[in-house]
Amino acid sequence: MTAIVPWTIETSVGDVTADWLEGTLFNTAPGDEVTATFAFVSWGEPVSPRDRHGALQPLVDAARDGVTIRTGVRGGATDTGLPYYREELTGFDEVDSLLVALLPEGDRRGAVWAILRSGSDATPGTEGDVFVWELELTVLKRYEGEDRAEIEAEYGDEVL
Repeated sequence: MTAIVPWTIETSVGDVTADWLEGTLFNTAPGDEVTATFAFVSWGEPVSPRDRHGALQPLVDAARDGVTIRTGVRGGATDTGLPYYREELTGFDEVDSLLVALLPEGDRRGAVWAILRSGSDATPGTEGDVFVWELELTVLKRYEGEDRAEIEAEYGDEVL
């Protein structure tokens, strides 16, 4: 297994540092549905792996593909169509948005803006200080330094 270290998961409620992404880089093409498996361990990060893992729990709880979050491609599934997302997060007071930026340390190869569609806790039962999230996401675009408001304006669709 290859590890790509570390990653920042930027959310609307704060940034979370994952110690590594398991496997290889995921596809970063707009509209692609990807699985990203992030591990949190005790490697000197000031926030415990349990707390960093737990910080994503409200987002994973709110991410219900086809219910609280919907994704698609404007103009159909063509090479020129832009992906979009629609959120309906009523009842999830801790979550403002399922829009995240996934940012590796260093040259930012593989960095994307994406929508969290669902997640699974893949924490191994035998490791006391290792926590793992398997996140299902839809890539909106490759990260190029945009701010959250720009991405929301371009890719958000408020009609449900």
